[in-house]
Amino acid sequence: LSRNQRVKNVKDAFRADEEELISGVPFSVLLLDDVFTTGSTSTACAVALKACGVTRVSYISLCVAEQI
Repeated sequence: LSRNQRVKNVKDAFRADEEELISGVPFSVLLLDDVFTTGSTSTACAVALKACGVTRVSYISLCVAEQI
Protein backbone atom coordinates (compact mmCIF):
# COMPACT_ATOMS: atom_id res chain seq x y z
CA LEU A 1 0.00 0.00 0.00
CA SER A 2 1.06 3.58 -0.54
CA ARG A 3 1.64 5.87 2.43
CA ASN A 4 -1.80 7.46 2.03
CA GLN A 5 -3.47 4.05 1.75
CA ARG A 6 -1.70 2.86 4.91
CA VAL A 7 -2.83 5.94 6.83
CA LYS A 8 -6.44 5.37 5.73
CA ASN A 9 -6.16 1.63 6.45
CA VAL A 10 -5.34 2.11 10.15
CA LYS A 11 -7.36 5.28 10.81
CA ASP A 12 -9.63 4.55 13.78
CA ALA A 13 -8.40 0.92 13.86
CA PHE A 14 -7.11 1.21 17.44
CA ARG A 15 -8.88 2.10 20.66
CA ALA A 16 -7.56 2.41 24.18
CA ASP A 17 -9.95 1.60 27.00
CA GLU A 18 -9.83 4.52 29.44
CA GLU A 19 -11.15 2.34 32.25
CA GLU A 20 -8.15 0.02 31.90
CA LEU A 21 -5.66 2.89 32.19
CA ILE A 22 -4.59 4.44 35.48
CA SER A 23 -6.86 7.46 35.83
CA GLY A 24 -5.33 10.86 36.46
CA VAL A 25 -1.71 9.69 36.47
CA PRO A 26 0.55 10.88 33.63
CA PHE A 27 2.49 7.95 32.25
CA SER A 28 4.41 6.69 29.24
CA VAL A 29 3.76 3.75 26.94
CA LEU A 30 6.30 1.89 24.83
CA LEU A 31 5.01 0.39 21.57
CA LEU A 32 6.96 -2.47 20.01
CA ASP A 33 6.43 -3.55 16.41
CA ASP A 34 8.27 -5.90 14.10
CA VAL A 35 8.57 -3.65 11.03
CA PHE A 36 8.46 0.13 10.57
CA THR A 37 7.36 1.22 7.11
CA THR A 38 5.43 4.50 6.99
CA GLY A 39 4.76 4.95 10.70
CA SER A 40 1.00 4.81 10.14
CA THR A 41 0.40 2.04 12.67
CA SER A 42 2.46 3.65 15.42
CA THR A 43 0.83 7.03 14.81
CA ALA A 44 -2.69 5.56 14.94
CA CYS A 45 -1.86 3.73 18.19
CA ALA A 46 -0.32 6.85 19.72
CA VAL A 47 -3.40 8.93 18.85
CA ALA A 48 -5.69 6.40 20.58
CA LEU A 49 -3.46 6.22 23.67
CA LYS A 50 -3.06 9.98 23.97
CA ALA A 51 -6.83 10.41 23.70
CA CYS A 52 -7.05 8.43 26.96
CA GLY A 53 -4.48 10.52 28.79
CA VAL A 54 -1.16 8.83 28.04
CA THR A 55 1.42 11.62 28.17
CA ARG A 56 4.24 10.04 26.16
CA VAL A 57 4.29 7.31 23.54
CA SER A 58 7.64 5.86 22.47
CA TYR A 59 8.13 3.37 19.67
CA ILE A 60 10.67 0.62 19.02
CA SER A 61 10.86 -1.40 15.84
CA LEU A 62 13.05 -4.36 14.94
CA CYS A 63 13.24 -3.66 11.20
CA VAL A 64 12.83 -0.79 8.79
CA ALA A 65 11.28 -1.47 5.40
CA GLU A 66 12.69 0.51 2.51
CA GLN A 67 11.69 0.64 -1.09
CA ILE A 68 14.62 0.07 -3.41
